[in-house]
Amino acid sequence: RLIGPSDVPGLEAFYAALSPDSREARFHGAASVGDQAAHSFCAAEHEGRHGVVAEALDRDGRWVIVGHLCLEPFGDGTAEIAVAVADAWQHHDVGGTLLREAIAWARRHDVRVLLASIRCSNAAMLRLLRSVGQPVSFGEEDGGVVDVRLDLTNPMPHAA
Repeated sequence: RLIGPSDVPGLEAFYAALSPDSREARFHGAASVGDQAAHSFCAAEHEGRHGVVAEALDRDGRWVIVGHLCLEPFGDGTAEIAVAVADAWQHHDVGGTLLREAIAWARRHDVRVLLASIRCSNAAMLRLLRSVGQPVSFGEEDGGVVDVRLDLTNPMPHAA
């Protein structure tokens, strides 16, 4: 669902609960996500930004955030994408669902290229980007991080 201002506490809790490795994979060095960043992420369509959260029921029957997608359009047919998934929910298609939402949003908003800055060691995210059947290209590695371009100019192939 779309992220909103009421999600600030849940998003802070989501990022605080990520393992250090998962937090490093998303933020490339930031130790935590503070209140200001959470407010920024949760601002509804802030300057064209698109944010989505994936939720699941916890053991107490409360909805909690298990995934977060952030899209930052640059205004030139390109947008930056960032995805984070709760450690317990990784490899359960939460990231795939969020990426498919990002692609659908991009197509609705005439975005032709999604960019992601990814640690070279983040094989799961690299596999995820390749999994949608769109052309993927890589920029130069810089400090263990590479910019990945997902080209959306051609329609996604249909499943057989």
